[in-house]
Amino acid sequence: MLPVNKPVKTAMLLFSLQGTLLCLLSLLAPALAWADPLEDAQALVLSVSPLVAVSTEEVRAMERAEPWEFKPQLVRVNGQDTEVPTAERERAKEIAKAQIRLETIRQQVTREFLTEVQGLCERQSKQLLSAEMVLFFKDQLTSHKQMVQEGMIDKTALWEFAKQTQESKINARQVAVEYQAALDRTARQYGGPQWQRLKALLDAHVKQTRP
Repeated sequence: MLPVNKPVKTAMLLFSLQGTLLCLLSLLAPALAWADPLEDAQALVLSVSPLVAVSTEEVRAMERAEPWEFKPQLVRVNGQDTEVPTAERERAKEIAKAQIRLETIRQQVTREFLTEVQGLCERQSKQLLSAEMVLFFKDQLTSHKQMVQEGMIDKTALWEFAKQTQESKINARQVAVEYQAALDRTARQYGGPQWQRLKALLDAHVKQTRP
């Protein structure tokens, strides 16, 4: 076997590594292509929600507390009400209740947020439809201009198509403005100090789900 010098060995190794990397990227490409930013958006919303934060801190405080830091129970002993420190079992029950409240709040915040996301998707669909209408009326206007030039119709017929084209452009601009306003409002409402990142995630999700 012929000896292989060091530069050639290095080149062969790099080539092999490059091939392995390309193979891995080809396997990951489908997953990356279908990655939905909505999951990251939901996680962000829950991480900055004041309601979730308060309820989470309540659970943590209970978990840190000693049993006697809880409200004592009144027990009837020899005809008198006597305070008895809450037992560990009762402490566990209180923590479980707090955890249930936390999960309920998380679900509520998520549900309300997803409702807003659905509204954004509907606005995006409306925006796409309005853009298609602009193209439709433009094509109609161009077609009828050609018909006028060929003497097939009178030029007065162009007025209605020109009017519809202009109206469709105005409507498309208005719909686009409404979508951006709703996107901005939702991001600010649910994103807190990270609203700009949430806005980018929401916009990416909406555009990814459009037909």
